[in-house]
Amino acid sequence: MSDTCPVFSMECAVQNPRIRYARTAFTCSDELPLILKRCLKPPRWNSSMRKKRAKGGRAVLPSVVVEACLDMMHDEMREIGPLLTTETATDVRASTLTGFTFVELHKSMLQRAPTLVAIMNGLYKNDPSPMAFQPPPENLCGLFQIPGSHDAVRRMSKMSSAELADLVTKHPWILTYDNVLNSGTAATVYFNPKGKPLPPSANAELKARRAGNLNNPMTGAELWKLMGDSEKQLRPFNIHTLLDFLLNSAEFDLEKYPFADHQLLMPLERLNGLPTGKDAKWIQRLSGSVNQPEAKWLKQLRLMDSAITKDIGLNRVLFFLGDQLTVSRIRGLFHRRAGDDNSFDRLDYLVPVFGWLHFTMTYLGRAKGGGLMACFILLNRRGLHKTSTEGPFHAHLNEFLHHVAEAHFREIWRTTAEDSGHKIEDLSSLTPAQLEAMADEMIVQSYLRTTTIAASVAHER
Repeated sequence: MSDTCPVFSMECAVQNPRIRYARTAFTCSDELPLILKRCLKPPRWNSSMRKKRAKGGRAVLPSVVVEACLDMMHDEMREIGPLLTTETATDVRASTLTGFTFVELHKSMLQRAPTLVAIMNGLYKNDPSPMAFQPPPENLCGLFQIPGSHDAVRRMSKMSSAELADLVTKHPWILTYDNVLNSGTAATVYFNPKGKPLPPSANAELKARRAGNLNNPMTGAELWKLMGDSEKQLRPFNIHTLLDFLLNSAEFDLEKYPFADHQLLMPLERLNGLPTGKDAKWIQRLSGSVNQPEAKWLKQLRLMDSAITKDIGLNRVLFFLGDQLTVSRIRGLFHRRAGDDNSFDRLDYLVPVFGWLHFTMTYLGRAKGGGLMACFILLNRRGLHKTSTEGPFHAHLNEFLHHVAEAHFREIWRTTAEDSGHKIEDLSSLTPAQLEAMADEMIVQSYLRTTTIAASVAHER
């Protein structure tokens, strides 16, 4: 521009203070953009004269504007380069992926590259929202170089496996699996950062207890005694659970109950309660979703080294949680591999733990009978017995089980009240001690009915 404009090139104009002042005032004026716009698109003299609009600077100014924009955008893109690139060593970490948001990226780009963002916002000017700069989702990975390629997925899997193997050596852990040896579902490993590992002697004690039980199996009388002892400990909690269903019902109207703050209605102290809070939070990680032969359960955890397997077989106890099918097959492996040469191959270190959710689901029943299936249809929740149902399946199923349980217990309270000539509304006139006695009697009657049914089934067999 200095080569063609005398105001910027002539020596006399450069040295003259009045010209310098006028030049500065003109280039910094708020009216300069309007002047350039008028030069680009001059106004007509009179629309009624039907004369063509003057061309003005349309033939020259666009190229100048494009050149200036390109220079500014190149500078701004160099400025935002660090925002749009990542280190391959950290770009696939969970903290990196979950910590990234387009909102924060847009704010940072707006500060460092206002021209670039303004042009992109202009391209999406039909969107009235403040976040007008929203490229199509399929272009996001390519536009911002977000990890989305097969190489990134491979590195994510490799990093996750390395982290999983590292956690196994640092914290106590348990492993859960659904339908083991039958499906390609991924196992889930839970770590307790604050937990203390079992002592090496636990392995020998487990083997000794199992050997003793094989030579001296538990009798039916001993089993009933254990059930009775545990029932005595659980009876207060069962009574409190029954009372909660009654007190929280709309018919009882707890707000008007005169004994609402009575000690018998207060929550009980937990029995061997688990710790809660941030410090008690467990870590959850997934293993690979492939079918694993029983000899390679620990391969993905990198615990198949000969020295490690020897340590597991002699000094460790591992817990394996699963459904009925998983636990049944693990117990079958115990029998099949009982004659193997070493403790690791015999699975002496393994403790299968039964999963209660699948036990609940066995009470599925039929659509025209009792059980959960009839409740699914009654509450218009068809398809909850299938994991292929779309949407938040497990959340709906969990909520449904609570609703069904609450309905059953309220029905028990209704029938119990009617047997004594009352309605649920009338129970609010009773004292907490009387309500507790009713709940205790309900548990006794339920226990008697269960015992009678079990005895009749055993007699038929």
